[in-house]
Amino acid sequence: MQANDVRSLRNASGLSQAHFARALNVSTVLVQAWEGGRRLPQGAALRLLSFARRQPDLLFRESDQKLPPGPATRPAMRSGTRSREVAARTVRPTTFDALLTRLAEHRVHFIVLGGVAAQLHGSAVATDDLDVVYERSVENLGRLAAALKSVKPTLRGAPGSIPFSADPRTLAHTSVLSLDTQLGPLDLRQRVAGIGEFASALAASSAIAAAGQSLRTLTLDALIASKRATGRSRDRDQIAALEQLR
Repeated sequence: MQANDVRSLRNASGLSQAHFARALNVSTVLVQAWEGGRRLPQGAALRLLSFARRQPDLLFRESDQKLPPGPATRPAMRSGTRSREVAARTVRPTTFDALLTRLAEHRVHFIVLGGVAAQLHGSAVATDDLDVVYERSVENLGRLAAALKSVKPTLRGAPGSIPFSADPRTLAHTSVLSLDTQLGPLDLRQRVAGIGEFASALAASSAIAAAGQSLRTLTLDALIASKRATGRSRDRDQIAALEQLR
C-alpha cells in the first residue's frame, strides 16, 4: 500500500489524520509518514487497512468506539517474589500483536517495554515500534534468532535495507538493535534504563494475557521508573498519564 492509497482511503472514510491514527492504534506522526511516502504500513495496521478498503466504515467505527480507554482489570495478586502476577484480562489489541505472537510462538523469553507496555496496561499512548528486553542464555538467543529469521529483519536506517544476520553471537554482543521486520519495527535491548538487565526487568514485570498469549511486561511502577531514567522529553510527557493509570 503506497502513500496515495493511504491518503485516498483516509479521505474516503472522512476522518482526520488524528482520528485515522486512532482507528489503527498508531500515532498521527506515523500516519503523516505514510501519506508523505516516508514509511509504509506494516503488520496489523496493513491488514486493517486492507480490510478497510473493502469495508470503509470499519475505520469510522474503530475511531469512534465507545469502550473506555483502559482495560477491565482485577486487582493484582502479590506473591512472595518481587514480581507481580496480574489476573488474566482483556486488553485492546496493539499494532504489534502479530510480532508479539511470533516471538511467543518461538518461546523467546522477553519482556515488553515502552509504548506497547503502556498500551497493555491500558494507556492510549501511540508508539511506532515494539521494544523488548531479552534473556541472553544460549537457548534463548537461539530461539530469538529463529524468530527473527522468520520475519526477515533489516537494520533500520541502513542504506538499501541491508539484511540483518540474526545469529546468536550478534544478539549476545549488541546492546541495542533497531530493526524493521515484516511484522513491524522491533527494538531489541539487553538492559532497561533505570531497571537493569533481563533478570532485574523480570523481577519488575507482570503477566498480562494479550495477543492470545501470556506476555510479560514491565509493571506500571517499573515503566514509570524507566521513562524517568531516559530523560527524553517524549517520555516525560507520558509519565503523568502512566501515573494516573497507576
